Amino acid sequence: MEWQATDLWGAPRPVFWGLIRAPSKYRDIDVIYKNIENCHQEIQLLNDFLSDRPFISGEEFSMGDIPAGCAMYRYYSLPEEFMKWPNLPNLEAWYNRLSKRSAFIDFIMLPLV
Repeated sequence: MEWQATDLWGAPRPVFWGLIRAPSKYRDIDVIYKNIENCHQEIQLLNDFLSDRPFISGEEFSMGDIPAGCAMYRYYSLPEEFMKWPNLPNLEAWYNRLSKRSAFIDFIMLPLV
């Protein structure tokens, strides 16, 4: 959970705020694009970590999946024309498992704006 709050969400945060929360006239596109690259690199670490496990802590869903799942919902909700997401098969499989959970749908997958 600490890694998610500091490292994982550190790069997507300025992208999220720049593209979702800030009015378009206040967007710093250079900062956004710089952080998109950093974002993809950090998220690649989670993809690699999930290469031998269905959930963050192993075989079962755990508390560790919740904050990372929240961050990935925001990541995958960012405008596609900016993001150009890399191929992350392990992350995508994990995220798809989370996305089928009723609590994830009801409490996390909410509109961002």
